[in-house]
Amino acid sequence: MKKLISILVLSVFLVPALFAASISSPAATVKLTTNEVITRDQLASEVEKYKAAGYSNVTDSDVLEAMINEIVFIQGAKRDGYYVDDRTLDSIYLSQKQNIEAQAGQSLTDKEFEDMVVSQYGSVDAYKDYLREQSIMNQYVPAMKADMVENVAQPTDRDITNWYRKNQTSIFSQGYMVRVSVITFARSSDEAVDKASLAKANEIYSKIENGTLTFEKAVQQYSEDTSSKSKGGDVGWLVDSDVSRQAVGDEFVDTVMELDVGEIKGVITTPSDYVIAKVTASEEAKILSLDDYVSPDSNMTVREYIRQGLLYQNSQYAFLNAYQSLIDDLKSQAKINRLIK
Repeated sequence: MKKLISILVLSVFLVPALFAASISSPAATVKLTTNEVITRDQLASEVEKYKAAGYSNVTDSDVLEAMINEIVFIQGAKRDGYYVDDRTLDSIYLSQKQNIEAQAGQSLTDKEFEDMVVSQYGSVDAYKDYLREQSIMNQYVPAMKADMVENVAQPTDRDITNWYRKNQTSIFSQGYMVRVSVITFARSSDEAVDKASLAKANEIYSKIENGTLTFEKAVQQYSEDTSSKSKGGDVGWLVDSDVSRQAVGDEFVDTVMELDVGEIKGVITTPSDYVIAKVTASEEAKILSLDDYVSPDSNMTVREYIRQGLLYQNSQYAFLNAYQSLIDDLKSQAKINRLIK
């Protein structure tokens, strides 16, 4: 009987000890409205994420402070009535998909967008957590620190001039440009279809060359590119760059860059079409001045472009300062116990 009692007593002490050994010891405790524990395992995992992202010199205490900041921010926002419910979050997630589609100029399936999210954030849930936090931040910080967020320094003429001088050759160096109009005949993976398209393109080009058909009429009657067809075949300005060559191919870029204004050339093969091209205007290479337009089609000057960029930069600084001020306020109200140095 005594042996049984001793075993039971041992079990009473042994089970909690084993249970405690399975739990990571705390690195910090934080309480603004509710008590939260940051474990050493959680800290180590977060440190690895920072290092994997390129922050090789980050310290454990730096990351711990960032984790504490996040906790007091979330608790403070919830306490003060700033939150994003799941329905709103789903709407924000969908709007992000639509924004990316608009930038890419093509639609994405739900699976394609999900794969993109997972590749960058690890999981859809992690991405939604990020969106939720950003949305709360964009509501909470301006509400609590309106004076700081609204007090944005306006760029001075000197600021603009100095920024221009430092960046004029790298950013505002404009290469030789041509404006191009096209008549397109789509290529496909079917050899017979491509052969017929090329023959049609050559036939139309011959008629333009011998004067029996104008370029402008050919655009309206035969071009298969509906977006440029409505603009007389105009596809805008082209500069010789890696981006241009990737988009329309070396043959197209090399050909149109050698044409004089008003000259027509065909048939040019691009990755997606057979093309008859006409150069309608050109701009010589130059360094843009502060009062030049940023592009021939733009009504924004270099000066205004820089002013808006500096203003946006200043607004970001103001927001970050306001965020840090709010974090300092919340931490002063919280009970924080750091258990590592």
